[in-house]
Amino acid sequence: MPKNNQPQKSDAVLGGQNSVPANIAVLGGLEGVQMRLASANLKDRVSAISEALKYGNAGLDLVIESLRNKSWQVQRQAYLLLKNQNESQIKIALQELKTSYPYRQVHHKYTLNDGHSQKFASLTISNARNMLITSSEDSQIKFWNLDTKELIYTLVNNSSVKSISIDSDAQFLVSGGNDCLVKLWNLDTKELIHTFVGHSSSIESVSLNSYCRLIASGSLDKTVKNRKSNGTNIKA
Repeated sequence: MPKNNQPQKSDAVLGGQNSVPANIAVLGGLEGVQMRLASANLKDRVSAISEALKYGNAGLDLVIESLRNKSWQVQRQAYLLLKNQNESQIKIALQELKTSYPYRQVHHKYTLNDGHSQKFASLTISNARNMLITSSEDSQIKFWNLDTKELIYTLVNNSSVKSISIDSDAQFLVSGGNDCLVKLWNLDTKELIHTFVGHSSSIESVSLNSYCRLIASGSLDKTVKNRKSNGTNIKA
């Protein structure tokens, strides 16, 4: 090996801290894989994961441990190697990962097109009705079925809708926007049932808490306003 100690095309090297050139053999077996997993070079760590499975149960343990690696790239490589495996040990590890970190492995599923005609502003998801709800500067609030991906219906406001919030039972929705008004909608009848005044500038954020019967709104007028329900009516 040359005096500079850098691997050449014909050299074989023991896994270590330095980046390993392409097409170079790596010696050291499982120990070499472990050393490369500890490398500061991300590319080496990711490639080491792929080689770990060559070393039986000990290598498999390394891949499973890598599901919780601090690098998401290493996590993803480990997940991709394991996701189609049928061994019970792997299934248990993946289930534990899903339980502890339910959103760690997120993949693009589909895109909703032909929705709003202007800039998108806000969205929320209703588990109760399995709906995605979106709002836009086109003054519309749209309700989408998450299974069929179809538009269910549309509520039309008289100005841009900057923010929306829905209660846990998906019975009511509150909206706010450029008209400086907070609006409460009945989702069963699809009607506007109350309008709250008080802000002097565009409303940028709203929140509806059905348990506390509270509607909160934040505005560019630098104020936050809370409205508390009294029985079935919500007071401004």
